[in-house]
Amino acid sequence: MHLADDRRKVYSEPYGDSTLGSANSLTGFLESVELRKIHHSRLALRSRTGSLEELVASIEEKGLLEPIVVRPVENGFEVVAGNRRLEACRRLKMHRIPCHIVELDDREAFEVSLVENVQNETMNPIDEARAFKRYVDDYGYGGVSELAKNIGKSQEYVSNRLRLLSLPNEV
Repeated sequence: MHLADDRRKVYSEPYGDSTLGSANSLTGFLESVELRKIHHSRLALRSRTGSLEELVASIEEKGLLEPIVVRPVENGFEVVAGNRRLEACRRLKMHRIPCHIVELDDREAFEVSLVENVQNETMNPIDEARAFKRYVDDYGYGGVSELAKNIGKSQEYVSNRLRLLSLPNEV
């Protein structure tokens, strides 16, 4: 699937200091997508989604206020940002939801997901540290300094999170 289809509305959403899409934004299309075509990311950052009761209640009452970010894959779409919102919509047995569809490679998708989770402070520190390590090991062309710049955090913040991974399990 390519994003050159003129029937779709062009949509741009800011994401921190990242250079994805265009200067400080993701450019793609806003479209209603069937839930059955949306798959959780294989690059997921969290070990658990946590409690969804409040999110489910909010979406049930007000609707899905922010579209999830997805990228086209061979068998539909893969979530880039919004796994918890997707799961809440599934629990509500919704059939279609608004999605911001963007074309991203694995590195860009991981970076966008990381930025959303870090900036919204929705990850626990260990999951965050694991995600930072994965980024640096798998995608970090500039290591910790580039990661810090791309997610809008200080190098010290990123380094301190990474140090959590060297602590004994029984802390």
